[in-house]
Amino acid sequence: MKKILWLASWYPNKLDQLSGDFIERHAKSASILNSITVIHVVKDYLNITEGRRSTVKKRYQSFPDLTAYLGYYKSSARGFFSFIMYFRFQKRLIDQYIKENGKPDLINVHISFKAGLGALYCKWKYGIRYIVSEHWTIFCPEAKPSFNDQSLAARSLMKRIYKNAEHSSAVSNYLAQSLTGRFNIKLPVRIPNVVDTKLFYPSDDKHEVFTFIHVSLLNFQKSPFEIIEAIKILRDKSSRHFKFIIYGPSVKEIYQKINLYNLGSVVDYRPETSQDVLSAEVRKSHALLLYSRFETFGCVIIEAFASGLPVVVSDIPVMRELVEENVSGIFAPVDQPEKLADKMLWMMENYGQFNGQLISTNAGKKFSFEKVAELFDDFFSSTSSPTLKR
Repeated sequence: MKKILWLASWYPNKLDQLSGDFIERHAKSASILNSITVIHVVKDYLNITEGRRSTVKKRYQSFPDLTAYLGYYKSSARGFFSFIMYFRFQKRLIDQYIKENGKPDLINVHISFKAGLGALYCKWKYGIRYIVSEHWTIFCPEAKPSFNDQSLAARSLMKRIYKNAEHSSAVSNYLAQSLTGRFNIKLPVRIPNVVDTKLFYPSDDKHEVFTFIHVSLLNFQKSPFEIIEAIKILRDKSSRHFKFIIYGPSVKEIYQKINLYNLGSVVDYRPETSQDVLSAEVRKSHALLLYSRFETFGCVIIEAFASGLPVVVSDIPVMRELVEENVSGIFAPVDQPEKLADKMLWMMENYGQFNGQLISTNAGKKFSFEKVAELFDDFFSSTSSPTLKR
């Protein structure tokens, strides 16, 4: 069992419980076979530090060997000066960890910016090697905002972080190839996201009316307005009754479009919720729809799979890695609501050809905590080595 210091740019915290929840699941998975200590630093914009400039919350989590230190720092500074305060606090937590626990066998950075700065510091001061695990969509060529939209300082720092890393991993082959082209590094190892099969599992208890479900941030990446357009087209062209459940943040323009098209009896627009509530609703639905313009992975897809649901997804490269056509789902061309409506109708009419139990079983084999734990352990073993000479 190796001792891994996990520096996370995103991680669930008191300011945002959903931030980087997929990184938390990676940490839980990796802790099955290795000792994982997470350090995550975040600016306290909600004033939870109660008058103090900074505070640290230690959180023991219900997995074999996982501890998380969540650091909150208070600052009215922005930009560069806030970044300096972030690094000083991160450095303090890292030094304290090493003082109390000794040097880790390896550092695993999750999302290069900005936690990777701490890894550069550790390599310089302590001679500790590090690897980077990437999830961020800015590295997709089609992304808005993209890598090129980041500040010059941020781009330079990310390049330096990757240049000094021993190796890297990515959640999809598509992202891995993008990183290789961007930073001129060797091809990252593919380690997919994790699905909690204790939460997401199949059920025969379904809604009476055929129900699609969609879960996202409802931003440009996820094509929400094109989805609403497709729902209207499907409602107008088909006599079949159906429901469409949307989970996401409240967006005024989406409400307006639903009302404009008089879709209130078809669309059920719900606020973001916990995975406990979400998993129960996914089980009762018939199919998931994710119509993204770009993705690095698509966690909701494997959650649908684990629940035995087929999917209707946009025809982009990363989806071809996850979805087997006519076995676990079907594809619709991007930015074509008419075609999407046709695919939704096809799913309703051909739903019986999909084997939900097979879809769920295959998801467990590929994306379970245990499977991803093995992938991380192999990755750590292939890249951990004696500490560098200082």
